[in-house]
Amino acid sequence: MPLPKVGKIVVVILTYKFLYLTLIVAIAELLPFFDKSNFYHQFHWPPQGEPTMASLFTTWDGSFYLHLSKYGYEKGSPACAFYPLLPFIIWCASKVVLGNLFLGGIIVTNVASILALLSLHRLISEQQDNDTANISLLLLLSCPGALFFSFIYTEGTFLLLICVFFRCLLRAEYLRAAIVGFFLPLTRATGIFCLAPLLWQLVRNRAQLRSWLCCLGPLSGYCLYFVIMHVYAGDAFEGFQAQQNFPTRPSLTNIVNMKAFVSSMCDAAELHGMTNSLIDRLLFISFIASLPAIYCLNKAYFFYALPAGLIPAMSNWFMSYNRFFILCFPVVVVWAIRLKVEKNRVLLYYVCGVMAIIQICFLIRHVNFYWAG
Repeated sequence: MPLPKVGKIVVVILTYKFLYLTLIVAIAELLPFFDKSNFYHQFHWPPQGEPTMASLFTTWDGSFYLHLSKYGYEKGSPACAFYPLLPFIIWCASKVVLGNLFLGGIIVTNVASILALLSLHRLISEQQDNDTANISLLLLLSCPGALFFSFIYTEGTFLLLICVFFRCLLRAEYLRAAIVGFFLPLTRATGIFCLAPLLWQLVRNRAQLRSWLCCLGPLSGYCLYFVIMHVYAGDAFEGFQAQQNFPTRPSLTNIVNMKAFVSSMCDAAELHGMTNSLIDRLLFISFIASLPAIYCLNKAYFFYALPAGLIPAMSNWFMSYNRFFILCFPVVVVWAIRLKVEKNRVLLYYVCGVMAIIQICFLIRHVNFYWAG
């Protein structure tokens, strides 16, 4: 008996996830050039002792989230730059797996990314068609930053929440959208940008006055973030201060410094350096080029994508931009609409192939504690 469409996409995503995790283990075994200097000089997991197999899955930000799950927020710690929802979920999940934070983190983030991909496919199928949804997933999973869906990062959790948020919002289910929106600012700083499409839909649909109370969902989540930082780190703005520990010192004040932004845009000295990546800047250019098509496709998509793709580039001067890019899902939707045409299929496979090769190179670097994003 043939599988229904939903069953087929579930099988495809589960197969992809299994093969990807297998690839990570294979890279660790076949290409072992782990950078121990980064391991010992950065936050690392486990906190004490030599690197283990778990260390390959927790390089860079992964170790921060596990640190927060174990120790919580501490004043003066660079870990305060990270948001609390994922560490809390990992801590809860670890109770189910005998207190193993690493195992809890891997399970949580991979389950979240699987559900996120399914939710994204469902959202695009409902708003466009099944073919567009399939190609959108292919494009998204080919993007260099998609490797972070398989590690202890917030990308999978955030994508899941934002897709569920949009499904509720576009059905005018404002209360459900508000509930989901509450958790978005607790996951990543860009979560508060869900307010923009929410406001647009309320205006567009001439919603009743009580529906406007749903804006309190994301706002309450953001307020709770500040309360958590005040209670546990001693300062509501400790997270912002902790950002100064990172190379580009991300700040909203950077947005008004157009001279520095233009200078940063032109500083593409390496193919993929931490602060001067040509690849990150090319992704930003492709984002900017996609904005008119996103605006024509869906105004709610546009009012989310505009700040979600623009502000991180300007406030963080392109550092880790490939990770912000994959969460601007409307970009891959408009790409898919253009590339699903039969005459453009060769271009589709070429684009996916090039991006997938770059992603594998990033993956090899990331597993070995070299910079990938």
